[in-house]
Amino acid sequence: MAGRGQAARDPVPVGAPQLGRLVVAEGVGVGLLGATVGAAAGLGLVALAVGALTPTLGRIAAGCAAAGVLLAAVAATAPAQLIRRLPLAQLLAQE
Repeated sequence: MAGRGQAARDPVPVGAPQLGRLVVAEGVGVGLLGATVGAAAGLGLVALAVGALTPTLGRIAAGCAAAGVLLAAVAATAPAQLIRRLPLAQLLAQE
């Protein structure tokens, strides 16, 4: 049976491509969270100001949220590319 520190002694090898995908996935996740909260807040404020929501406003909010997620994914590709160029030991040592 493995001890409590087994994971620290025998880490699963992770290469730069996996780290790059992790960075992009994290960027997409943060973008999705921000876009969802932003779209909901925007729709809520419009409902307060105007008094009613139309399907067109919902489509506009969904389109803006999708654009925000796409922008977050594109912005996360630059750090992902930088991770692929650095040696893994150097990346882990910076932490």
